[in-house]
Amino acid sequence: MLKKDYVLVVPSWYPSKKDVFNGDFNERTISALSNQKHQVIVYLVGDSNIKKLIKESNYSEYIDTIIGYYPKSTLPIIGNIFNLFYYLFYNLKFINQEINERGLPIYIHTYVFFPAGLVTMYYSKKYKLKSVLTEHWTAFYDFSKDSLSSHSILLRFLFKRILNSFDLILPVAKALEVEVKKWNKNTAYKAIPNVMNTNHFNLGESSKYDEFTFLHVSTLSFQKNPELLLEAFDDFLISNPKVKLNIIGPQKNHLVEKVKHSVHMKNAVRFLGEMNNHAVAEEMKKCHAFVLNSRYENLPCVILEALCCGLPVISTDVGGVSEILNQENGLLFSEGNKEELIKSLHQIYKSYKNYKPESISELASKKYSYQAVANETWRTLKINKICS
Repeated sequence: MLKKDYVLVVPSWYPSKKDVFNGDFNERTISALSNQKHQVIVYLVGDSNIKKLIKESNYSEYIDTIIGYYPKSTLPIIGNIFNLFYYLFYNLKFINQEINERGLPIYIHTYVFFPAGLVTMYYSKKYKLKSVLTEHWTAFYDFSKDSLSSHSILLRFLFKRILNSFDLILPVAKALEVEVKKWNKNTAYKAIPNVMNTNHFNLGESSKYDEFTFLHVSTLSFQKNPELLLEAFDDFLISNPKVKLNIIGPQKNHLVEKVKHSVHMKNAVRFLGEMNNHAVAEEMKKCHAFVLNSRYENLPCVILEALCCGLPVISTDVGGVSEILNQENGLLFSEGNKEELIKSLHQIYKSYKNYKPESISELASKKYSYQAVANETWRTLKINKICS
């Protein structure tokens, strides 16, 4: 029998067969919140390799997941219009089915405002339901590669309408809150961080590598700027030839070639490929420090994961990173500044013994565990009269 006391979840990003990592941080937050209220997820994703709609449903004690794969058009311009129509049409179809069977939800929770916010705006207005947004998107920053400000006047107007329709917005960092408020100043806000699975990401008992090893985990995309990291590490190795750098992420041939043609890096940098969260956690426990060289960020999950594993972290001072890093758990350097990055690598390496992994892990786990984030979220929802 389907439960009627539930939260309707409409995410813009969520793991699926198309991309198992897409929005996995949303999946964790939903899982954390499911301990108090049943979560019903409806997620639609386009797939250019299929000819007709495919629907997958998974029902469990705390979370029900309905994922639809619709045929995605690859036509320029007009294809985007078709895809948006299919996205909205099938969202409405699936959600109507759920409401007919379950009754109305307690409230609607959207993860990343576009395009899912269009669906939420419709249902919140139609049924006078409260709506909540958890926001991660770096596009709110003007310097982001896909900045919202770079879009047409019509789309910017639509973005504002969607954002102003929410009753409560939960950005994952205070820095992001500042940016979202440029689009909507009237809604209630509360910055709540990403949640970490501390069953995997913890201090653990794994032995460290014999040689000091830095770890980098990312998509190795433009945003993460891995090229500059390798340039800095190449220079760093001149005076520290025994140090290693392990890199987790998709295969990037130009990075592999860069390492192969470096006298210093060819035996010091190891590409480990993509890994699931459990494997990443095990690798973190073996390494000594973590380094992230992003051009822009909000509150990177990978930094929180590293802290939960007790690693001191080196990161660019972007987005909300300065809200979580301090002299006790890491170092910040200016984005794009290779000399500052090299200096930070030296400092962490030379003063590693001054960091206290137990303390770093304990403090991070208390802030970012499922229970901690869920408790803070539910408290905020009650204060703002979203739910009882």
